[in-house]
Amino acid sequence: MCIRDRINIVSGFRMDERKVPIPPRTFSHDLSLEKMMDRAAARAGEVFADRPEVEADVRMRIGLTYASIGLTLKARTQLKAALQIRLDHLGEDDIDTLCSRLQLAFMGRGFEDSAQTEVISEAEAAYEGMKRKFGSDHPHTLTSASVLAMLLTHSGDYERADPLMRDTLEAQVRLFGEEDRNTLWTRCQLAYHLVFRFRLSEAREQLQTIREIIDRPGSAYDENDYIAVFSRIVEGGCLMFMGEHERVVELLRPAMNQVCLIFGERHWVRYAAIWVLAHCLRGESTLQEREQLFREALDGFTIDTGHVNGWTITIARDLVAFLAHQGRYDDA
Repeated sequence: MCIRDRINIVSGFRMDERKVPIPPRTFSHDLSLEKMMDRAAARAGEVFADRPEVEADVRMRIGLTYASIGLTLKARTQLKAALQIRLDHLGEDDIDTLCSRLQLAFMGRGFEDSAQTEVISEAEAAYEGMKRKFGSDHPHTLTSASVLAMLLTHSGDYERADPLMRDTLEAQVRLFGEEDRNTLWTRCQLAYHLVFRFRLSEAREQLQTIREIIDRPGSAYDENDYIAVFSRIVEGGCLMFMGEHERVVELLRPAMNQVCLIFGERHWVRYAAIWVLAHCLRGESTLQEREQLFREALDGFTIDTGHVNGWTITIARDLVAFLAHQGRYDDA
């Protein structure tokens, strides 16, 4: 795997495919993909005992496969093992080590507060290492900066995230152009960051720029591109906070199958979209659907990132309020 591919696989930057691939769910003899990865992970240390670099590559691939089917906790275990092997055998500034740090940091998005320090530390180490190795304006360094800024947003450290994300976007526009995939993804992350900060008019400006780029004649992007779909979810969140619930439903309900196809059934982006949709549905006829959506989002984030993180707590709070509003106090 070349350096570019190792960088690409972290978080959607410059992916070769227009859609995030979804691995087959089952294989012959009714053996699930999860079970296959469990077996591979259990044997990797023994099989590759005399080839640690190969073991690290195998554990990285196992971890990313776990991540692709929504098993974030198992993914982090394998990626952490791969990183430790590379630190021991390749050193801190090897490109494989830096990629492992970035992968591990990205998989820590949304974890409980006790894990955020470790996650941010790994992302900072990856960013500083890329900067030492390639310079401040190299695509790998800017990708690392964008991932770090996103993680700072998820941890609530907006004061550090904001300038880093804006500076990264400015550099990417200057060096690669506004239609570059890396640039456009960072702009999506900036819009997401601004929604988190309730700076909704600024978020809408960024989303409008993304929409104009996607809609340009001859654009490399279409409505099935993961950037277009993710920006639509961010726009849904922005409109939700602005109280434009009907528009959110019109925007997201037709897109849910597309979200599942592109990001997978157990991806946090899908659970976030489900939560936004549940929030914005109205009327007695939607009560059962809303409850189902709230519960699916809650179960998904609980499995993905545990009980004690911002997403899980927010969705649990909303489900409690939803049940209490119906007088179902025992359930609440």
